[in-house]
Amino acid sequence: MAVASGVAPIAACSEGDPPAGGAPPDGGDATRLDDGPAADGDATAATVDDAGADASRCDDVGLVAAYAFDELAGALVRDCGPLGLDGTLEAADASATRGTRDGGGALELAPGEGFVSIGPRAELELTGAFSVAAFVRSDVAPSAEVGVVWHRPDLGWELALDGGGALHVTLGLALGESLDATFPALTPGRWTHVAFVYEPGFRLELFVDGQSVSRLTAVDGGPLPPASVAPPTEPTSVRLGHLPGTPSTWRGGIDEVRIYNRWLNDSEIAALAAR
Repeated sequence: MAVASGVAPIAACSEGDPPAGGAPPDGGDATRLDDGPAADGDATAATVDDAGADASRCDDVGLVAAYAFDELAGALVRDCGPLGLDGTLEAADASATRGTRDGGGALELAPGEGFVSIGPRAELELTGAFSVAAFVRSDVAPSAEVGVVWHRPDLGWELALDGGGALHVTLGLALGESLDATFPALTPGRWTHVAFVYEPGFRLELFVDGQSVSRLTAVDGGPLPPASVAPPTEPTSVRLGHLPGTPSTWRGGIDEVRIYNRWLNDSEIAALAAR
């Protein structure tokens, strides 16, 4: 049984939203959505706040992986983050998947041209607060659901485009329990920055081009449930541009995929969207 399906649009974030530092990098719950700024002398909050000054860096606090797709050739997709979670182009003509966005590299995919596989690595099993961001360009609505960033939606998470062309987030909290939220319609052929931020028990928030567009803070008249998923015995890989078990491949571009094991604040999301 799904916990929720859909998120109501909201106005821009205002006073009382998460403070500038975000939660501790381990996804802890020391900072709630309505707590206000951290107290003076809180070293963890100060460290995260300092990291947020330039959210495009490869050494951000809580950065799990970051993919700019700037490789000129070959099957390697390099992660510039501290963990070195490099990916591999699978079942692909590597030269055909090298595109551009604003003068830099990007992943370019079409049906049958493969996808990127990352891991499996235990660091990708995110069960606390986390954030995912990417630039996407959908050239045509797929005939079936296709993943942008996919990781075990049954007990994990996915950012995917459904068969009708709607981009959505699904978070699997436990078997048969999920949170689902849908982004505003993408403009075909246009690069758009999308991101989602999840705090167990507090919110699932969606961003488009650096602006908050929707937020889920309650389901069935009560607060969001806390994350109840333990890391699996065997880690599962992440895929970019594909869902396992389906013939569909993302048709368009993907760029600047970034995964964090903490929630990002509004200014950090805006900085990523401005890259």
